[in-house]
Amino acid sequence: MNLLKAIHFDHPDSIPMIFHVNDSCWHHYNNEELYCLMASHPVLFPDLSSFENTTNPEFPDYARKNHLFIDPWECKWQTNDDGIIGAVIEHPLETWDEFKKYNPPDPGKTTHWSPINWGEAASSKSSVGFFKSLNSADIGHGHTFLKLIDIHGYENSILDMADEKPEILQLLDMITEFNLGLVNR
Repeated sequence: MNLLKAIHFDHPDSIPMIFHVNDSCWHHYNNEELYCLMASHPVLFPDLSSFENTTNPEFPDYARKNHLFIDPWECKWQTNDDGIIGAVIEHPLETWDEFKKYNPPDPGKTTHWSPINWGEAASSKSSVGFFKSLNSADIGHGHTFLKLIDIHGYENSILDMADEKPEILQLLDMITEFNLGLVNR
């Protein structure tokens, strides 16, 4: 199998990849034209049947227009376009005042985005996360640095790294421990 050859660096015929058309495209562009475009690129979209329901996608809470979303890390998100993951508009640790009371989410109960029952997820034999073509899971886009910025803010994080504040390293340790908890699931 080509996938196993790629995993083992055993001269695969091709490099397996996932090409994703953002959900927002389906309400901005002509659906039939998008589908024809995908059909004309079978290397990028080898299984068009997995895209059958994309022409009218259900957007997750974190990608719904003008919907305030609070993630498991207590970051408040908002987007202005359905299908696009927005931006954090309120960082739970904008300052370090609340750091001693701050508790990270439990990777046994949630991903970076939402609660999960890992027993049900494992028995369903489907993917956890954005891509459904492999039985897999993810630890979140930009899993460490971007999560740090989500929680503490970009400028604060950069300045605190430059100043070598101990809290920034402790927060990075929290994020890393959470990510390892997801990987070990």
